[in-house]
Amino acid sequence: MTAKLNEEEQQYLEEVLSGLKHYHVSRKAREGLKAQLVDHFQDAREQGDHGMDTLESSADFIRNYLEVHKLDLYSENRKMRGRRGGLWKILISGVIIFTASYTLLQLLWSIFLTESLVSGRSLADYSLLYYISPNSWWNAMLMLISICSSLLISAVSVWMLRRRERLVQ
Repeated sequence: MTAKLNEEEQQYLEEVLSGLKHYHVSRKAREGLKAQLVDHFQDAREQGDHGMDTLESSADFIRNYLEVHKLDLYSENRKMRGRRGGLWKILISGVIIFTASYTLLQLLWSIFLTESLVSGRSLADYSLLYYISPNSWWNAMLMLISICSSLLISAVSVWMLRRRERLVQ
């Protein structure tokens, strides 16, 4: 179909199709537009005209195509920009939520389930992050519960953040 086009027409067609692909226009729509442009070039050649004379620049053609088909050029660009940094924001938020919830849970376990904060005990012998009690199995169980709970809390929080971000876009 494109073998009958000259170099200028072929370049114009490729610019238009790649621009439409950039804005996520469907493949079927691009193929239909390609057929229309090739027909336009062939009809102009049959009438003795130069097909490029009646067409605007490829950027203007793409903008007009998007306007006619009610695709917003600027919102697509905004969506593309918004998606780039979203993953890092969510990942960092998840790590911060995990760290905060783990620390808070360890503090709560040490207050309510152990003797580490009793007034007669020295606080230098205990660490809220990994050593709450002299019993190693009790420390391991409390840490495991805290880690699992923190993972669950951060996973639900990240899921809610992603859901909210999708609703905003």
